[in-house]
Order: sequence, then C-alpha cells, then structure tokens
Amino acid sequence: MRSRMNWKVLVVGFLMTLTLVDVCAAYNSTWDKVREKKARIVKKLKKDFRKLKKQEGAVKLVGGENGGHEGNVEILHDGKWGSVCDDEWDYLEANVVCRQLGFDGAIKPTANGHFGQARKLQTCPQDCREILRTTDRFTELQRDLQTRREVHKIVEIITGLQRISQDYRQAYKDIQRTANKFTELQTAPHNSTVYRVAQNSIGLQKGSQTCPQDYREIHDKYKSHKHIHDSETAFANTRFTHSSATRQERSSSNLTHTFPNDLVPQRVAERFTGLKDQDKKGTKNVPGRYWMDNVYCDGSEEELSKCRFDGWGVSDCEGSEAAGVICARDQQEEDDGSTRWSKPKRKPEKRRIKDVHQQGVAIRLAGGRVHSEGRVEVKLGNSDWGVVCGDGWSLFEASVVCRQLGLGYASDAVQTNFFGGERIPMAISGAQCHGDESGLIDCLHDKPLDCPGPVENVASVVCLRDMPDLVFDHIELMRTAHLEDRQLYWLQCAMEENCVASEAYKIQKESDNWHLETRRLLRFTARILNAGTADFRPSVPKHLWEWHMCHMHYHSMEVFATFDVLDLNGTRLAEGHKASFCLEDNQCMPGVEARYKCANYGDQGISVNCSDIYKHNIDCQWVDISELPSGEYIFKVAVNPEFKVGEMSFDNNAAICRLLYTKSFATVHSCVMGRP
Repeated sequence: MRSRMNWKVLVVGFLMTLTLVDVCAAYNSTWDKVREKKARIVKKLKKDFRKLKKQEGAVKLVGGENGGHEGNVEILHDGKWGSVCDDEWDYLEANVVCRQLGFDGAIKPTANGHFGQARKLQTCPQDCREILRTTDRFTELQRDLQTRREVHKIVEIITGLQRISQDYRQAYKDIQRTANKFTELQTAPHNSTVYRVAQNSIGLQKGSQTCPQDYREIHDKYKSHKHIHDSETAFANTRFTHSSATRQERSSSNLTHTFPNDLVPQRVAERFTGLKDQDKKGTKNVPGRYWMDNVYCDGSEEELSKCRFDGWGVSDCEGSEAAGVICARDQQEEDDGSTRWSKPKRKPEKRRIKDVHQQGVAIRLAGGRVHSEGRVEVKLGNSDWGVVCGDGWSLFEASVVCRQLGLGYASDAVQTNFFGGERIPMAISGAQCHGDESGLIDCLHDKPLDCPGPVENVASVVCLRDMPDLVFDHIELMRTAHLEDRQLYWLQCAMEENCVASEAYKIQKESDNWHLETRRLLRFTARILNAGTADFRPSVPKHLWEWHMCHMHYHSMEVFATFDVLDLNGTRLAEGHKASFCLEDNQCMPGVEARYKCANYGDQGISVNCSDIYKHNIDCQWVDISELPSGEYIFKVAVNPEFKVGEMSFDNNAAICRLLYTKSFATVHSCVMGRP
C-alpha cells in the first residue's frame, strides 16, 4: 500500500513539476520582454532629457516680424518660456541675445513692451509631446502584465492542494514554497511603479502641458539605492512613497524642491502617485510672466543665462515692461562670391498723424472710472471712433494726450483692456511722441496700421493735476567728484549688489589673492530735489521692497539712477552702474517738514521742496573706471531713467557733463541738464 502511495506521490509531483516548468518558462520569457522594453524606455527618457537640458537657457524673439530678427525676448527655464523684464535692459544685454541667436549684434534694445505685452509662462510643447509620447509607452507594459491573471489561476490550483492527505504533506510544503514565490510575483506588479504607471498613466493625462523635469534625478537616486538590485530597471521597478516626515529641501534656480524621505522630489512624486502636496509653506510661486529681471551683462557672455540677474522668477515687473531687441541681419553670400545684407520685411513707415489725416483728428478718453482716466480713442476725419494700439505706448505719448485734453500730466501709461476697447477697431498703431507736442496729431504713427500685440493691448492713460518733478543737482556733482583707489576686500558687500565692473568678478574667480586687487572709483554726491506739486513715491508696493546689506535699509526702486561714462561720440565705454535708492527727505527748504525716512522700514518718497542726498562716501555711490584709459569723456547721471514714475517733465532728470580723467586726478565740468 505504501509503495502504491509513493508511486502516486511521484506521479503527482512529476506532473506538478512539468506544470511549474512550463509556467516558469512562459513567465520568464514574458518578463524578459518586459525588462527589455523597460530598458528601452529608460534609455529614451535619458536621451530626451539630455536634449531638454541642452536647451536650458535658450532664447527666442516673439511678437516681431517674420524674419525673426526682432521681438520681445523670451528665455527657456525649467521647461517653460518666460519673458525678460526691461529693468537694466540696454545694448550690452541686447548684444548677448542677438549673438546667441546667431546674428551679428543688436541694432537697438527695446523696452515698455515694444512688441506687445509679456506673455504668461509658455510650456515647451514640442519637448512635452516627445516626453509624453515616451511616457505613454509605459502603458504598453500593461498588456504584458496580463500574465498576472494566468499566474493567479496557477496559484489557486496549487493552493487547493492543502486538502491533500497527510501523506502528501511534505510534497505540499515544497509546492507551497513554490506557490508563495508565485504569489510574490503575482502581487509585485500591483505594488510596483510599473503597474501603477501603466494603470494611472504616471499621473499625466494625455495632452498635459507640464514637462516632467526630474526623471534623470529619480533614476540616478534609485539606481544607487540599497533596495534596488537590478540597475537596468531601477527606474521602472521602484515604488514611490510620499510622506511628510523627514522632509528636506534644497534650493535650485530659486525654486524649492522637497525631498520626502530624502529620495524623491515632491513635485515629481505627486505626478507618479497622484498625491497632492500637503505642505506648501516656504515654497515660492512661479511667476506669471517673467523669468529674468535686473539683468547685468558685460557683453562677453555667450548666453543670456550667463549674465547676472536677480534669480529665476524673481521679478516685480508688470506685463507692459517686456524687454526686446532688434538684431542686425546676417550677411548672405551671392553666387558670384560677393556678400549682401539680407533684406528684412519692410517695416511700416513712420509718418506724422496730421500729414496723413488732414481732415482732422479728434481724441477722447472712454471707459474710465473718472473723467481723467480711460482708454484713448481717436476719430480720424469722418471715420468711427477707434482705439490706439498699446504696443510701445509710454509716458511720453500719454503726457501728450493728457495735455491735449487739459487733464494735467500723465501719471501712468497703461497697455490693458481694463477700460475696455478690445472689440473696437484699431485706428492708430506705433504712436511715437517726444513728449512736448501740443497734440497727438503732431506725433508719428505707423502707416499702414501694424499692431502685432494681442487685441486686449489697448493704449490707456491716467491723468493727474499734481505730479512730482525731480531735478538732479549738477552743481553738487561737479563739486564732489573725485577718484578713490580701494581694495576689493573692502568692496565685497558692494560686489553683491553689482556695483563694480565685470572685470572685478573675473578677478574674484581666477585669483586666490583677489581681495588684494585695487579698483579705481569715480565717487560723487547725488542730490535730487522734488520741484513738483506732489510727492515722489516709488512705483513698487512696500511689501516688494528689497533689503540691501550695503546700505542697511530697504530700497524701494531698483533702478532709480544710472551712472554712465561715454566717449565724445556718445558710445558707452565704462560699464554703467545702475543704482537702487532708498528714497527719503534728507534736506528740506525752510518751512517744509520732512515726511519720509528709510529707518525702521519707514515710508519712502521725496516730499515737495525736499531733497534726497546720497553722499559720495556711501557704498555704490561711484562708477568703477579701473579699465578706462586717460582722456576726456562724457559723464552722464540720470534719475528715474526708466520712466517708471510719471513726472511733470523729464527734461531735467539728467546731468550731462564733461569728464577729464588722468591717472592722478579727475574733474567733472560743463554740465547741462537733459533727458535720461
């Protein structure tokens, strides 16, 4: 009887062994295909993100002509295109952009949204599509994982052997161990990233416009993690966990990434697990329009991203402050070997409005809350009322409108549809005024009509009767100007605020004894009087003021003054310094009480008949002329140079002087007042 039982055990065991061998062979074959496919996907992801990484910092021009040589500047960062603010924007920065785009250089930098308002951050759709197509391949794994159902059936059959008699107990234990292995294999896909990725499409729905930026980082971290044994499939086989415990943060490009359990970046874990961030304290919101602000270039950078700026996404600019460029077109070679300049698309001709519309031009404000504000509407001859294109609309054009309507001075020039008008036909585009015209008909405009910006970009104004009027004291400038040689050791705080020439930063990087190097500074006192009828107040709200360590107080205007050294032809030589100020009443005329103080986070501004004085012994109150050869130059100091705050007149905001510089002394003389 026992031999007969042994014979039955052998037969059953043999049959079970054959079954297991067949199942294991089929299973191994399936998983070989899965591993191969996962390896191909990981390789493709690496390739895609190497490509995307190379594109970081790329620039493009938008809103200009089809030739692509002009437009507002946008830069790619973190997979999104963002604009550049026109604060600090000048020829040096424009040249860097044009060379990066392959042009010979810049013809002209533009500001005030000359080619339309700054666009909201735009994703990189082509790269997103490539990556989404790659991630969609994970769904193919779901088909291969259908074998889990077959494995489940085998597990149920083997588990049923528990009802076999005690004589088969030893055989059952062996089979049970095998069943446990199959159970592990069966449950693994449910708990693995592969299955969750296939089932949930890795947290990205089709058509999503968010580029997953951190696949490489996850792959590298998990590839070296102690729980991973298969390096080729580390990315696909790892389970992502999301926990609020043991959170660590690191700062990268001024955006905060959180690493739960010191493993996975939080914003990537959200995409893979579908979990929301439950603690966003301390994170910085991504800006709506601008990536760069207060850009400083020395002209030698190969890319705009190599220039100094406030940090990715750190900006206080409005939509109408987009920076742009007009680049010089490349030369083209003819068949005979000669060269010619490629002809850009013909620009609209600038002509005076009254020369084109001789039947008369009527003007009015509409849509405002009060009669002194609203969108600008014009009536050309017998035509219907139309609006003015907001592209390039500035305080100069707005001041002409306010003066013509008898409403005082222009407080603000707005490019917006806040006052309506987006559905009204456009009557005038490219309005360009000097600011002293008696009416809008004396200004220039585009002929024919050309308004490349969005339809809601409507020219509007806010007029006020009382306005400030800053006057720079050129006498004090001539009296206090002098040279000083100072070691970089004593200029470290000033270097953090970009108060020295770019050569000093190169010395700091290349020399171990950089702090012993000496810089030559042209120091002077800046005294600014408010001769208007209203207080001069900063354009930036108080909660956006920045703390400056050098001066130990908050600065309410990042570019309140510019200091430039030019040759006698007007070409800039020494790198101009753009100074930020804390605005306060340092000296007032008799009978006038000082109201504004910088100390203790006080209100800032310049009262009527009061002066703000920055003495020559204050940090950053200088121009670094260390690389300037001896000779005679033009020295120009301007206040409110970007016209961020409206004034009665801008014709007294700058002092244009002669500078005689030798190796032993310097003198500033023959100053005249002018416009920034």
